[in-house]
Amino acid sequence: MNDTDLIRRGAFGLAAIALPILIAITLALPAVIAGLFIVIAVLAVVAYERLRHHPTTPPPAAIPQSPPTTATTAIRTMMPSSTADYSFRLSGVVTWHPLRGSRATPHMDPAAIASDAVLARACEVARSCSPADLDMAGCRLAAALGSPQEDEGGQVRAWVTDVTVEIDSKDAERLRTLAGLRKDVVLWEHQRGHERNVRQYLGGEVLATTGNAVVWGLARHLDDVERAVSLVQPLHRLSRVARGDLDDLPAEHVFVGWTDEPTAAPPNPDGPGMDKPGTGPAVRPSAVGLVEELFPHDTDERRYFVHTLAELLHGAGRTEHEQDLRTTFGVPRADVPSEDETLQ
Repeated sequence: MNDTDLIRRGAFGLAAIALPILIAITLALPAVIAGLFIVIAVLAVVAYERLRHHPTTPPPAAIPQSPPTTATTAIRTMMPSSTADYSFRLSGVVTWHPLRGSRATPHMDPAAIASDAVLARACEVARSCSPADLDMAGCRLAAALGSPQEDEGGQVRAWVTDVTVEIDSKDAERLRTLAGLRKDVVLWEHQRGHERNVRQYLGGEVLATTGNAVVWGLARHLDDVERAVSLVQPLHRLSRVARGDLDDLPAEHVFVGWTDEPTAAPPNPDGPGMDKPGTGPAVRPSAVGLVEELFPHDTDERRYFVHTLAELLHGAGRTEHEQDLRTTFGVPRADVPSEDETLQ
């Protein structure tokens, strides 16, 4: 507000008061009427000043600006993954537009700036993705790159569409092979652990003494005591074999007296009636009968038991009988590892 405005407003105010008074005196109007004229005149002056400084005409509408010009460029490049020496192949379409009012030095190739900006974002995401899960990597990269973002210099805003993530076919085959091997190793460790438990149970408990072996045989046939009695001598020999007590018990004589023939009388293993090598009852029916007597069903215990008997036959040079026993019960030599192999 300047001096001219003040003078003008003072003159209007004075006139709004003096003019109604002069009219009231000239016309001899009552004081109430004169006061009413003064109020009306003052309100009129105030309204005039307000309209003069605050016009009701709306300001002109802003001129709409045209949207920024966009451009696209295709990318196809390799991206590192979370696994060393395995890379992703990323492809897609980069869309970008320049930013107005940027204070950075103008760049002659804004498409390169846009590509560099989105690739930097892609590398950060790809390094946390496993090459074995392409679907997950593709979803994460598409989500991260689909959002428009500015580059570090603030010159362009860029994003990526039609994102595709691939991996070399040979690398994919290697990853499948490695995954299969890891599963096989876990399965092998569980199998070896189960075999250790079976060996510990048979060698450390069942066959630790002849008494333990007899009680074990009786527990498996509580309703047939006579059968348990008939197994006393075989279980005694097995217990000695399991403990390594073979000083006076040649390996090829371990099976003597174990026969399925009802007329065969078991000889005394410590007396002079011991059969000479190769002259005793047939080994195959004796061993098979003992296995079927102790283990009527195919279990891990029976497989380990058959393996132990077959190893004794092998040590005695009865390889043909060893192979026959393994074939009968389906326990190949390589199927059950040795003690040293299993403990490794």
